[in-house]
Amino acid sequence: MISNAEFAHRHGLLWVLMITSASNAAWAGDVAITDFEAAGLPAPSLVRTAKIATIQCGDAGLLGTLDDPTLGLVLKAMRATIGPR
Repeated sequence: MISNAEFAHRHGLLWVLMITSASNAAWAGDVAITDFEAAGLPAPSLVRTAKIATIQCGDAGLLGTLDDPTLGLVLKAMRATIGPR
C-alpha cells in the first residue's frame, strides 16, 4: 500500500503498486526486492512503480512488507515516473 492510513480511513480506499516476478522483463521504474523472503514473497520479485491501482480496503490483505531502504527506492522511482509538475 502506498496510500496512508488517513486516506484509507476517509475514503475506504488503498493505493497499491504491482509486485511481479523478477523473471518478467524489466520496465523503467521497476525496483527489485532484494530480500524477497524477508518481504514475505515466494519468489524473487520487483515493484512495478508504473502500475498503480486503487482498491477497496476490504479487498486488501497483508501479503508482505518492504524494508525502509527498498520503500525509499520505490518512492523515489514513483516520483521519477510521475515527473515534475
